[in-house]
Amino acid sequence: MASLKPIKRKSGTAYLIRYRLNGEPKTHNIPLGTPYKTAVAIKHEFERQIARHKAGIESFTNPLQQDRSVLTISAYREWFFNNKKSASKRTIETYQRAFNFLIKSINDAKLTNLENLLTEIEEGFNYFNDGKQYSPVTKSIIVRSLRQAWNFGIKRGKIKENPFQKIEIKNSNALPDILNIEEKNRMYKKLEHPQSKIAFALARYAGLRREEICQNIRWEDVEWDQDMLNIPKAKTGKNQKVPMLPELKKILLHFKQDEGYLCELHPHTVTHYLTSAKKKAGIKKKGSIHILRHSLGSDLISQGLSTRSIQDLLRHSKVTTTEIYTQLSKKALQGQLKGKKV
Repeated sequence: MASLKPIKRKSGTAYLIRYRLNGEPKTHNIPLGTPYKTAVAIKHEFERQIARHKAGIESFTNPLQQDRSVLTISAYREWFFNNKKSASKRTIETYQRAFNFLIKSINDAKLTNLENLLTEIEEGFNYFNDGKQYSPVTKSIIVRSLRQAWNFGIKRGKIKENPFQKIEIKNSNALPDILNIEEKNRMYKKLEHPQSKIAFALARYAGLRREEICQNIRWEDVEWDQDMLNIPKAKTGKNQKVPMLPELKKILLHFKQDEGYLCELHPHTVTHYLTSAKKKAGIKKKGSIHILRHSLGSDLISQGLSTRSIQDLLRHSKVTTTEIYTQLSKKALQGQLKGKKV
């Protein structure tokens, strides 16, 4: 006989199959997200296989490994998160939202059926997400995340095809807003909370992302003599370093503490402080933290720093991501030339 044991996890309930084969104890994990009735059916199939093996009718075959085509979305999701180690918390959350959307749209379908369910997946974007319709940007993020998740499985030999390559997404040609130096100075003056000023400075002068700023970097991570800043949990999930510009060092020295985080504020709190400061400064451009990162890249391009150097500073995995700041720089120049007489 086989037994079924539920295992509670943060992301759901998994089940453990226990049995004996030829006198030896065996255990197998049923994929996370498997419905209870399905888990019970798998348990019965184990018992059937064990009985036929004992009777000498046929050799035992693990029901969970009989056919790779029975792999479902939830089963693949569990495998993916167990093997996708080098990713930040924010990236993992993006993948989780993509998988949740997929299951919400077509239930826990088999991976081999996805090719025939692309229309249903497309229609899923017409549903409402928390009271709001999926925007083109959200659709793009979900589809790109699913493409990357399936490409990961293909590289590891887990699956063979990527059906999400056939879903079209619109590439936005709109360039992000950037702030000029005068606007950044005005915005900084409207900040009152000391740690909101630290967060602003880290984004403005080091190009750090919100999740890299909040409750992440400790005062002992600052290498004052080397003018370097350690980022324990960067976007990649690994420790990274960035150089500390004199302006940033000056602000950090002003607020220096013996211990604790540079910024102990919650990410949403930082966004609130910076959005409020931007509004008080009369700036109507979109973005709060990330607009400072974009502005840094654009400013450095316009001052002659190479794209490769900016890529290293902002820690972009691809130089094509950094090249957007060349376009931003040209856009700013175009605005400055308007109305000029030569």
